[in-house]
Amino acid sequence: MIEENKLSSKSINNEPNTRITTPNTGRRLRLDEIKLSVQLTKEQVIAKWGPPDAIEGFGVEYFVYKLGDGRHLGLRFASQEPHPLLSAIITDESKRESKVIFDGMNKTKLR
Repeated sequence: MIEENKLSSKSINNEPNTRITTPNTGRRLRLDEIKLSVQLTKEQVIAKWGPPDAIEGFGVEYFVYKLGDGRHLGLRFASQEPHPLLSAIITDESKRESKVIFDGMNKTKLR
């Protein structure tokens, strides 16, 4: 039996998500394994971490990775090649908190 990662059924703005989940791989991902920048592409993240645990969003699609510490990292990429990182959101469901940690539109790392 394949166990799926369970993610919030609401997006950051409390609208329903589009949810696509992948099997739980038992990965122990850490945020410091990737450098959040506009040079980071979707293909680089997939090459490093594999496919996302989920793809969520309502109008705006986020690749969601479950980190080893239990938090979720949502990565939004541009739709056109080479698919650079536009923004990153970290969500701690135990504290019911979400925070933008990278805004590529303003080229600001907010961690």
